[in-house]
Amino acid sequence: MQEIKTVHIVYFSGTGGTALVAEGLENAFTGHGIDVSKTQLGKAEYKENVAADLLVLLYPIYIMTSPKPIDEWITSSALVKSIPAAVISVSGGGEVSPNTASRVAVIRKLEKKGYDVFYENMLIMPANVFVSLNDDLAAMLLRAVPGKTQKAASEIISAKRVRKTPLLWDYLFACLGELEKKHSGSFAKR
Repeated sequence: MQEIKTVHIVYFSGTGGTALVAEGLENAFTGHGIDVSKTQLGKAEYKENVAADLLVLLYPIYIMTSPKPIDEWITSSALVKSIPAAVISVSGGGEVSPNTASRVAVIRKLEKKGYDVFYENMLIMPANVFVSLNDDLAAMLLRAVPGKTQKAASEIISAKRVRKTPLLWDYLFACLGELEKKHSGSFAKR
């Protein structure tokens, strides 16, 4: 992989946790002398075809998969030729079942667009759906964000290939999440 001089971070953040990760990654990359551009989906019109040496795609896990704005962004993106990419999901549960297959569909879609997804990871943030953490534990997780994003950025810059193997049954959970995403409007009408 060529030397990384520019990074484009594309992210969706429903409650702000993923935005903190995006900011931490931006700080880590700029600390290494890399120019960073960011696009927050859902907040403004996104820029198409931002020229960069690397794409970093970030999103929170929604029902064991990616949120709709991420899928819409990938679908509307132009084809590229072997641009390196990293996919980082954010979760209150971490790299545990049922989340281990939460990046599979996104990675496949990016690879069909021509990206070389060489890095994937999940960062843990305080849970804010279904369960909540006590304030002390949540504060500890938030204080750890700069260290976690610095480590992820260092692995990405060094071109460390990190691809995970999801648990077999988590593929089923991810498929159920994709079905829910596609049909949630019809469920809501009922």
